[in-house]
Amino acid sequence: MNTTSNKPFDNLNVIWTIASKDILDAIRNRLVISLILGLAFMLSMPRVMSWMLDPPYTTVLVYDPGNSDLVLELENSPQFQVSQARSIEELKKTIGSMGFGLGIEVGVVVPADFDQMISAAGQPELDGYVSWTNRAKADEFQSDYERQFSDLLGQTVHLNFEGNIAYPSRDTALLLGIAVITSVTLILIMGIQLVPNLLFEEKQTKTMEALLVSPATIRQVVVGKALAGLFYILVIVGVVFAFYYSAVVHWEAAILAMIGCGAFSVAVGLVLGSFFERQQDVIGLMMLLVLIFVGAMFVYMVNVQVPSFVEAIIPWIPSVTLAKIIFASFLESVPWAEIYWDLASVLGISAVLYAIVIWKVRRSDR
Repeated sequence: MNTTSNKPFDNLNVIWTIASKDILDAIRNRLVISLILGLAFMLSMPRVMSWMLDPPYTTVLVYDPGNSDLVLELENSPQFQVSQARSIEELKKTIGSMGFGLGIEVGVVVPADFDQMISAAGQPELDGYVSWTNRAKADEFQSDYERQFSDLLGQTVHLNFEGNIAYPSRDTALLLGIAVITSVTLILIMGIQLVPNLLFEEKQTKTMEALLVSPATIRQVVVGKALAGLFYILVIVGVVFAFYYSAVVHWEAAILAMIGCGAFSVAVGLVLGSFFERQQDVIGLMMLLVLIFVGAMFVYMVNVQVPSFVEAIIPWIPSVTLAKIIFASFLESVPWAEIYWDLASVLGISAVLYAIVIWKVRRSDR
């Protein structure tokens, strides 16, 4: 193998040649299209289920400190299903965690003197809350709920959604947690299953030997394969965030999550591809890795009780770290110091895995 250093342009040209071959092959055999369609189907299921299970009544979450007649009328009306919050904070947390295909979409705060305003023939105003995800629907909700409330009471009622946006809470966003776990799982599964094929195919067609005796260096081969794998992962990440784009509050955190997911997924896939000859030889290990990654996320996000030594290890597992970064992108405020540290740990582990791949490929060249 030629180990002499090349000029920067020649170096990049060799890397791109290796990467572009795999990328074009993926496009020609419709792998990318099948990925997009498969992911789109899985990610659309919660929304499809919500449409299929759309109830014949309007759901609403109400905070009513004055025990007004409005809530009584809503509960007695077949047009509504009413849930009551014990505080404005509880209402905001509940509404903020919705918007991922299921759950109550609108929260209403009834003033304590609502009945007095109705008796005085005034025009009472209620505060309406929607989640960040559903912020674009605020005008639609306002018109719909004002009409239904006014028809129910026989008097004009105004709803104010101006500035009343509820964000997910770190401790109550169950639907968001499930969405994050699903997203990271899909990205990691695709990386673990697809990226090794970049090396498996080269080994089976004997083109790996040709690469190793070509002017390309070992690092160029690994970087080229990594770029091709990153292309796969970015397609997957793009599809995931295309479904959840309206829920993202901080795109800068989402971009960091994309970088971390791409770097780690590709690294794991290349390690598997460099140590095994065929995908059949590594299916059991792939399933074990997916089980560990998904189980760790589930334990962390859902707060499952585990032994203390397991609890100390789980935050360091890359899948959990990536889930934390993605989760933060949906929150009102981001703990940036924690996010940067999490990203650094993922990139550090990824760097070690890439070094292992280079070492393994170099040994194969002997």
